[in-house]
Amino acid sequence: LVARMDGEVSRVYTFSGRSVVHVGEYVHAGDIIIEGINGKEEEPYEVPPDGVVMANTFYEKSMLAQVSGNELKRTGEKDSDIYISFFGKKIYLKKAIKGFTEYDKIEESKNIITRINYYEKKEFPIELSKEEIISNSVKALEESLYNNLTREAKIVDRIVTTKEDSSQGVVVNVVFIVEQNIVNNEPIDY
Repeated sequence: LVARMDGEVSRVYTFSGRSVVHVGEYVHAGDIIIEGINGKEEEPYEVPPDGVVMANTFYEKSMLAQVSGNELKRTGEKDSDIYISFFGKKIYLKKAIKGFTEYDKIEESKNIITRINYYEKKEFPIELSKEEIISNSVKALEESLYNNLTREAKIVDRIVTTKEDSSQGVVVNVVFIVEQNIVNNEPIDY
């Protein structure tokens, strides 16, 4: 079995075969981590390799957070269009009346009935402190990372750096240290 990504090995569980890596070693994507050999050195025999190699992997994410000025937020006002589509023609059951200057538009389609929701947005002054904005940005980046990870992955540490930006904002850069299984279980052709 080979590693599917770079990482620092933290735990190794070998069910079948022999581990090639040890705790604390740094492995690269494509390195062999569990080989399909069992038995003593004098009498080895082949087995299908199986196991779990947990490693600390690194993900870097960043975003620009606005710390002063105004920001667009939803006001809570909502309006909808509801229509039925027949052969490319739209027959409206309900038409949106409110004319929002700024809005979010979300379309929901269920079979032949389509609903378009409009959520009004207005500018509000930013009322949070710089520390609260950075904390919220780190949480948002963490949530977006969790969407890309498998279930067994666990964030063990965060390294947060910030840099002032000239446009009323701060760049929040976070390096997430994630412990996860790095074994690639897909067959490899040689």
